[in-house]
Amino acid sequence: MALQAAGAREEVPELRVRIRVPADRLGEALALAERMGARVLKQGYDGMPSLTLSLPERKLKELEGKLSPWAQVEGE
Repeated sequence: MALQAAGAREEVPELRVRIRVPADRLGEALALAERMGARVLKQGYDGMPSLTLSLPERKLKELEGKLSPWAQVEGE
């Protein structure tokens, strides 16, 4: 409690990942990323829409599970 009162905060390791998704699932992928606490760093298109995300490391497996089999998740 004293640490919280002093303004200390927990450091959460984050990962940068790139996901490639079919165009018709882009909205779904963005909503999922937001629910998981990810930040969108970049959006692009390289044959299909892609998102570069920063998300808590502990959420990576969950993200991969919820996006498969229709999206590709790659580390950066």
